[in-house]
Amino acid sequence: MGDILLFWASKNIDGFRCDMAEMVPVEFWEWCLDWYGTSTDKRVLRGGAFDSPATDC
Repeated sequence: MGDILLFWASKNIDGFRCDMAEMVPVEFWEWCLDWYGTSTDKRVLRGGAFDSPATDC
């Protein structure tokens, strides 16, 4: 996933969305936040999480 992010960043894509962010390993997010923190470019990273609605039983 990191390689994909770097590939598109090299093409000047500056916004990324990760669906089901809670399913992505913590190690990726640690790397990603470090990469974002050291970057001089302005980028947007958006994570989406899905939680099914509560149901009455």
